[in-house]
Amino acid sequence: MGPKGDRGFPGPPGSCLCGTRMNVNNPSYRESMFGPSSTHVPVIFVVNNQEELERLNTQNAIAFRKDQRSLYFKDSLGWLPIQVTPFYPVDYTIDHRGSCGDGVLQPGEECDDGNNNVDDDCISCHRAYCGDGHQHKGVEDCDGSDFGYLTCETYLPGSYGDLQCTPYCYIDSTSCRYFT
Repeated sequence: MGPKGDRGFPGPPGSCLCGTRMNVNNPSYRESMFGPSSTHVPVIFVVNNQEELERLNTQNAIAFRKDQRSLYFKDSLGWLPIQVTPFYPVDYTIDHRGSCGDGVLQPGEECDDGNNNVDDDCISCHRAYCGDGHQHKGVEDCDGSDFGYLTCETYLPGSYGDLQCTPYCYIDSTSCRYFT
């Protein structure tokens, strides 16, 4: 550790909040460098649900709601969500009983076939499409680097090389070569 430095310049004149006890309704605000009229958010509160959010009686505050995994800001209009996604109304609660793969179509799911297969038309509760990286059996020859179990050798017996997949999910075997 080095020697103690010179004394700094005194801060702006004003009242000291040194003795004030801090709690959720009296956080440790400091006067900002832009003056007392500037808003300053001292902390991010973490709450479990809407009820706890409404109990926070602090202007210009940020709170994280654990039940929605969303940030909220409180101003003169009340609590407003500040995350774009997921965008839920303030009074919305997530239903934790269901989940992707349970065979029940729920909000946010395009499909739910009740399995974890990545070679059918429903992958992680989203419709399969060419370019999703998973070969849709019976529909696509390949998808990205997923050729099923095909190689040049199994696709064109006696050849070697690497299969390619076209943007339309068809196999391109032009890079497969035969021994001469």
